[in-house]
Amino acid sequence: MLRSRTLKRRRRRVLVVACLLVAAAAMGSAAIEPSNDRDWRPEQAVLPEITFEGDVIRIRNVRDSRHHADGSATPAYDDRT
Repeated sequence: MLRSRTLKRRRRRVLVVACLLVAAAAMGSAAIEPSNDRDWRPEQAVLPEITFEGDVIRIRNVRDSRHHADGSATPAYDDRT
């Protein structure tokens, strides 16, 4: 009986600690501010722009980079309607 209580307490402590760790990790990741002012790779440096003109949607700067076997890439962008 005493052993059963000890195991229940231990499990409860482990569960509480695990919940606290998950909560701390969630709060830490939520505190990170997003930013576009970073050093991006050249093929990802340009953001797309979307405009709505009535029933027409125009998307500028859609990524269409050419990737090479040596791991490099040539940035290219398309406009789509």
